[in-house]
This record gives sequence, structure tokens and C-alpha cells, in this order.
Amino acid sequence: MLVALAGTLLAAPALAQRPRTRRPAPPPPPAAATRRPAAVIPTPRSVLGFEPGDDRKLVEWPVLVRYFEALAKASDRVDYRELGKTTLGVPFIALVISSPQNLRRLDYYRQVNAGLADPRSFRTSRAAREALQNGKTIVLITSSVHSTEVGGHLSPVALAYRLATDTGATTRAILDNVILWLVPSLNPDGVTIVAKWYNRTIGTTAEGTSPPELYHHYTGHDNNRDWYAFTQVETQLTVDSLYNVWHPQIVHDIHQMGSYGARLFLPPYLDPVEPNVDPLLIDGVNALGTAMAWELDGQGKTGISINSTYDAWTPARAYQHYHGGVRILSETASADLATPIDVPFDRLQARERGYNPRERSWNFTNPWRGGRWSLRDIVSYQTEGAYARRARSAVGANGRMPT
Repeated sequence: MLVALAGTLLAAPALAQRPRTRRPAPPPPPAAATRRPAAVIPTPRSVLGFEPGDDRKLVEWPVLVRYFEALAKASDRVDYRELGKTTLGVPFIALVISSPQNLRRLDYYRQVNAGLADPRSFRTSRAAREALQNGKTIVLITSSVHSTEVGGHLSPVALAYRLATDTGATTRAILDNVILWLVPSLNPDGVTIVAKWYNRTIGTTAEGTSPPELYHHYTGHDNNRDWYAFTQVETQLTVDSLYNVWHPQIVHDIHQMGSYGARLFLPPYLDPVEPNVDPLLIDGVNALGTAMAWELDGQGKTGISINSTYDAWTPARAYQHYHGGVRILSETASADLATPIDVPFDRLQARERGYNPRERSWNFTNPWRGGRWSLRDIVSYQTEGAYARRARSAVGANGRMPT
């Protein structure tokens, strides 16, 4: 993957990056690690009061912020950043997750990646090769732009906790080779709007319904159509603080979809593909999305569709396609917000775009057999998909997976 990535980066300069006259100095030899005093990593339950995915459990944005602040304070793998304020004035945040050694040299890796995003800054091919050798894969995960897709409120919690605590070889490879920027919500105001409504209506006939107000103050659901107009402060903060500073090679945007089709969509996308998207990026989307589906299928997860449902046409939803990176859209089937539902197999919609959820096909190899579908399932599919994406990024960075 890194060879293809190198070709992409060297062939397609990013317009937003000005040429540089010199490249950053190589990193110094590793020094003796300075360890933080041992701290107890807070579990999600210790702050939220429940496990992410428990039935009928949602919290408002300030509680999630409190958890991420506590996690970053306790873990030397996690840094907490407030990027600005949302439309309604609450913190718009991001976490950067990597090995402690990488976090200590973030500015160096930012400069290296800026050069890769605009290779005109390299005076020699040797300088470009050194940047590829010394750099790290930059991955951005964004979640919960649509606030009724409530798995996206909680999956970042589960993923961040796993990466902060797990000591397995795969996680170590991810931390060593990937710098992950995690935006837990692209619409924090909506997290609170939906959680308040849901918690107020539990046990009533309105339980599991959408709130009777826009979950983004100005744009509602169309906040995810703002990636070329940049009218909303949340879009502006993401572009100005992350996309145009870090130039991520891979972006994973976590969403949910309807309840009566596949359990999870991953790329490749349906035609048409917008013709201004570089072919190498589409090749990357196809390869990485298929690899994620393969990994999740190997874990026993069923009902995964590829090359269905969603296309790659509009720039309104896909900023990174026009700025040198691969955009992976994942769409997980929904419940009734945090309330579980029952979906009989014969109620799965037979006329989905590009596949039939009741039949096996090349792009839907293992149909889901129906039954109970809950927030726990949503969080599991989303978290395992995001982790698989990070693992594939680590493969790209070092050429192999640990055993």
C-alpha cells in the first residue's frame, strides 16, 4: 500500500500546501523514554456510567468530553485538543493517538507529511524517499456528523479506550506506524440535542424517534453537504485545523443507514465516480474498503455489502477525494436510536441498490439472517471496522503485520 501511496503523493500535489525551501531535519536517535507516573486509565463505565452500546443508554456531549479529557490525562498514547467552539458554543475537540515517541515528535511528522502532500518542496528524489521512509501514515476518523446515528457518539469512546490500553502486537504496530486524529463528533451540539430527547422519551411512545428540532442549528442533516462551501463553523474547524494541516492519507467517516438492508456498507462505491477524483485514490478506496470487509467477515460478522448503495459523485461529502487522500465511508444499520429492534429476515428489503440483502452475491457474500439488532451491534461493527482500518494502515507503513 505504501508504494501506491508514495506514487499518489508524488504524482498529485495538494493545492493547499505552499512549496517549501527546506525539509525538516530527520528525527534524533531515540532517547531514553521518560515515563509518566503510572496512572489508572479510566474505563468508559467509570465516566459514562455504562458500557458503550448498552441498551437505552446515551449521554450528552459534556459527559463525552469529560471522558476524553480523563483518558488523555491518564494515557501517554492520547493527546486531547480543543480546536474551537461549535455553533452553540461547546468544545469542538479532537484526539491524537499514537505511540508516546510519535506524540513527542508530532511537529516533525507534520512537516514531513506536508512535504509529501506537496512534493514540489523536495529538491531531489532522495529527499522524497527519505520523507517516505521517515514519515508515518496519517489517518483521520470522523464520527457523528448526523446526530441521530448514535453509534457514532459511542464508538469513538470504545476505540480510544482500546488504543489507550491494549498491549497486543497489532495495537503496538498501529501506534508505532500510524498517527491517528480522532474527531469524536463533527456535530457536538446535535449529540446533546438527541441524547436529551431520547432520555426524556424513554418509556413513552416517542422512544427511539428523532427529536422535533434540527440536530444542527442551521443545516440539520445537510451539515454533511458542506465540504465544498464551508459555511458552518464545524466544517471550517475540521478543514483548517486537520485536513489542511495534517493532509491525512486516509479518512474514515463513520455513519449509519437504514435498518432493513445490509448490516454494514463499505466501499468500493457504486458508479458514477466524480471524474475529477484521481484514479489512484479510487484504487485505494477499493482496496482498503474490500480489505476491511474481508477482515470483518473473518471475525464472523455477517451482512456486509460492498460496491452498493452509495456512490462517489458529489464533492459536497468528500473533501479528501480532492486533497490527496482516500475516503472510506462506513454505514452501519441503525436501531431506534439506542433502543433495540427486531428485524425478521423476510422483512429485509429486497430492492436495495446493487444487491439483495436476502441473497448471497459477490458483493454481499454472507447475508445476515435477521433477528435482534441493537446499539451494541452497531458499536461493535463500527469499532471493529475502525480498528481494522488502522491495522491495514499499519501494514501499509511497515509492510507486514505482527504475528
